[in-house]
Amino acid sequence: MLVSLGTMGTVSADAKLKVMVNNSSVNYGVQIVSGQTMVPLKAFESFKNTSIQWEARTKQVTIVRDSMKIMLAVGSRTAWKNSESVQLDAPASIMDGRVTVPLRFIAEALGARVTVDATTNTVWVQERANAKLVQNYNSRDLVVSRIAALQFPVEEREPSQLTGDNEALSMSYYFLKADLMDIS
Repeated sequence: MLVSLGTMGTVSADAKLKVMVNNSSVNYGVQIVSGQTMVPLKAFESFKNTSIQWEARTKQVTIVRDSMKIMLAVGSRTAWKNSESVQLDAPASIMDGRVTVPLRFIAEALGARVTVDATTNTVWVQERANAKLVQNYNSRDLVVSRIAALQFPVEEREPSQLTGDNEALSMSYYFLKADLMDIS
């Protein structure tokens, strides 16, 4: 269970709950509805190769990433993952002019890892590398492999603060020289 702070049918904003999606804080619109953490749809815009569409006339959301297609309608407890129907504990809704969706359902359907740190009351959503990125990383072509390594998602539990006396935002990557690789 993600975070159970509400009762069936209730809506509450929890100022103490922090939501981090791909190391970025979701600073607006986080709600607890029927015990489910709901976040604005825009929280998933940082996912690579993901298309998010909102159809205002039908109030339907469509999210596509790789071979996964997710469809939700505002107010409906039935969602679709590809051709499979899924029952939701809390439906997508519109709050303060924003479309909000069940965080865990969307994140896990997109292949992300969801963890909860109860001591800090923080929900962490971290995108995982897709199959193509992993394949490129394992490529025998050193250029392709290096580019893939630089594209891997970086999980950061404590966001770094850049100060004058550290290099908090720098990273080092080490690669074998091409002539040292076994290219047989």
